[in-house]
This record gives sequence, C-alpha cells and structure tokens, in this order.
Amino acid sequence: MTTYTKETALYNTNAIANDIDDAENAYKTVITEVGTSGIQLHPSGQDGSPEHPIEDYTLIDNNGMEVFDGGTSVAAFGGNGIRVGQNDSSSNRIIIDDDSFDVYHGIMQIAHFGYGEGNNGNNGVSSAPYYSMGNRLYPTNTFSTSSTYGEHVVTLYNGEPYISKRAITSPGAWNPSDWDKLYGNYSFAEGSGNVASGSNSHAEGSLTKALYLAAHAEGAYCTADDYGAHAEGVYSKALGHSSHAEGNYALARGSASHAGGYLTTAAYDYQTVIGCCNDNKSTNLFEIGNGDEGDDVYSNALELDWSGNLEIAGGLTAGNDCAIDGDLDISGAFNGFDMTAVSKTTYSGSSGATAISQVFETVNTGFSISTVYVAKWGPMCTIQIEFARTSGAINSTNTFEIGKLATGFRPAYFVGGGNNSFAACISSAGTFAARNVSPSNVAANTTVRVGFTYILG
Repeated sequence: MTTYTKETALYNTNAIANDIDDAENAYKTVITEVGTSGIQLHPSGQDGSPEHPIEDYTLIDNNGMEVFDGGTSVAAFGGNGIRVGQNDSSSNRIIIDDDSFDVYHGIMQIAHFGYGEGNNGNNGVSSAPYYSMGNRLYPTNTFSTSSTYGEHVVTLYNGEPYISKRAITSPGAWNPSDWDKLYGNYSFAEGSGNVASGSNSHAEGSLTKALYLAAHAEGAYCTADDYGAHAEGVYSKALGHSSHAEGNYALARGSASHAGGYLTTAAYDYQTVIGCCNDNKSTNLFEIGNGDEGDDVYSNALELDWSGNLEIAGGLTAGNDCAIDGDLDISGAFNGFDMTAVSKTTYSGSSGATAISQVFETVNTGFSISTVYVAKWGPMCTIQIEFARTSGAINSTNTFEIGKLATGFRPAYFVGGGNNSFAACISSAGTFAARNVSPSNVAANTTVRVGFTYILG
C-alpha cells in the first residue's frame, strides 16, 4: 500500500485570506491506495490510530465514488445510480437510478417517479411505476399479535406496509384477509395523508383512500374500496363494484350503484339515489330522498321500483291544466268531461258534438264523427270515436286524414272496426289519420270505431 500526502491540495481559508502559504496551517489530504483499483482520500489528522480513526473520507474505485462522514456513508455516485443521504431506511435520502427518482423521509417514500422497486429498505414498495406528491400515509408501528387496530390503520408486517380493511377488535395472529398492501402497482397518490393501495388506483386531496384495483378517491376522508369504485366529496364511501358516491356522507354499497347528495345510501345493486336522507329499499331502482337528519327522518319524495311503478309523495302538475294530486284527478285535462262518476262515458248527439270539438280542433271534409267514448283506466284515459267516410269508401291499405287533434292528445293505439284492421299515425302538424291495413275496403258511410289513449302532456 502506498500513501501520498498532498499539503497544497486544500488550504485553510484563513491562510488564504492572509495570503499566507504556511504548510502548518494548510489542510493536508492523504491519498491511500486501496487494493489494486481504488484510492481513499482523508484528512491527514485522521491517521487510523484509536485516537484518530479514519472517519471522514472519500473512496474512489471501480464501482464509483462514495463519501463518508463520521464513518457513515452519506453519498454515493456510480454505475448503480446516485444516492444523497445515509444508506439506511431511517434516514432522509434521494436515490436516482436507471428506473426511477425517489425521495425518502425516513422509512416513508414521499415521492417516486419512474419504474422499478423503490429502494425503500423495510418499506417494501411494490414493483412497477407509481407516482406520489405530498405526504403519503406511512406506517407508525410494527404489527403485534397482542394489539387491536382500527379501520384503515397502517402498520409494518415483515418489513412491508399494510393498511387494515376493517376494525380488528380481537388481538391475534396476522390474517391476510384483514389487510391490504399499502401502495399498489401503477398507483398515484397526491395531497396529504392519502392512500393508493389498489393497483392502478388514484387518491387525492386529504386523507382519502383508494384501496382496490382501479379505485379512485378524492376530496376529504373519502374511501373507494372495490373494483372501479369512485368516491368524492367529504366522508363519502363507494364500496360496491363500479359504484359511485359523491357529496357528503354518501354511501354506494351495491354493485354499479350511485349515491349522491347528503346522507344518502344506495345499498343495493344498480340503484341510483339522490337528495337527502333517503329511505333505502331493495325494491327500488331510483329514489329521491327528502328526509331530515336533525329529526332522524329518512323518507323519499319519489320512488321508482323495478316493475316501473312510480310513487311520489306530493302532487304532479303538467300542461293543459292537468294536475295529478292525491287520488288522481285528471278531469281538468278534458275541459269538462265527466270521468269521475262512471268508468266509461258515451257522448253522442249534442254532447257528442261538444266532445268532438274538444278532442278535434278540426274535422276534415268528407268525414263524420258520430260518437265519442271516454274511458278512465287508472292514470290514463282512452278515447274511442265512431266515424265514417261520407265521400267514398275507405280503401284497403290507404291512409285517410280525419282531422287535427286538440293540443295534448296523442294516439297510442287503434281499436279497428268490423272485419278491418286499422293502424294509427299522426303528422308533425298534429293531423290524426287512420290507415286501413286490411285487404278489404270499407264502403262509404260505414261506421268504423277507432280509439287512442290520451297521454299526459
């Protein structure tokens, strides 16, 4: 081993300031050969004796350059990358290699850009690209079989970070079904105290948790914990497959369910609920909540069940002076038609003429309408008319315009007449027509009955 002493390598700053070239005041650097391919540089005052051990030095060899301070490695530069900071899991450090750029605060990796396993000591970050900005949640203790844990508590197990899926109230051995790996492959966390433990997941804001594959949580205290789940707002949770919760304390638990608003719950598959404090029912496909948290009331303003039945708590108002309220009174839509006394009313003679004028704005020349029947069927009304073509036969497969309907009437079906069948049609201008789809003609002045359903609005 050969040792060289270079007295003029670095000078005491006071000596330089005083323009004094004094060897006794100069820093002396000792250059020592290490093996056959390296050198070590250290102050001459550290001679390797027990009283003056060599603790501050730079080692240069085939692997690169490493800097030691007080005997501890504080930086390294070489083919494997660059490290600035001590090489242990409890120290703050920056690591740059072929795959990534990583920043660590103790055992916690607080920023990562690129591919590869984060060189994270005991933190055990998953392999593959993931990105983070801000303060990610990190373990504060090591798992103990004698401890209990709350929901979403982070701890180390076998040197790797995990987060509890649920509250663990009984101490005992490690149960993998109770825990999720803290950071998933291809995940992205940004903000403060966020967790992106699912692969391809995204957490942003403050204390949000995206805990499953492709989950997304944003806002504050929100949790997305199933495949493709999305939670946003404040304290909202999306816990069903492909579910979506948004608002304040919204909960979407069913698969492909959606809860929005305040204190709403969609606990069943494919449900959508909005509003406030809904009364959630398994039979409903859609709910609008109108409850009151202060009075502990959970109720619905509107419910639509799986069979298509619609139930509303209040009334319904449409055009043409039509109102639905309570027991369903739509007589106002017919401007005087009395449909409440009997289920079916016949209008002929003078009353028929009045009814015709109310159903038809105009009747075309060559047609006569003799009788109008009005039937109330639940929430709809059916109108049938008896008409004839006075100017000739109703030829087969031809369409004949009878007249223009009054505003609000739309044909839904035809009854037909005799041995002939008829189809309904209506033009954009509101003209009502009958099409004879039977192979035979209907002679002139032959009465034919057709009908259509009155649809609100």
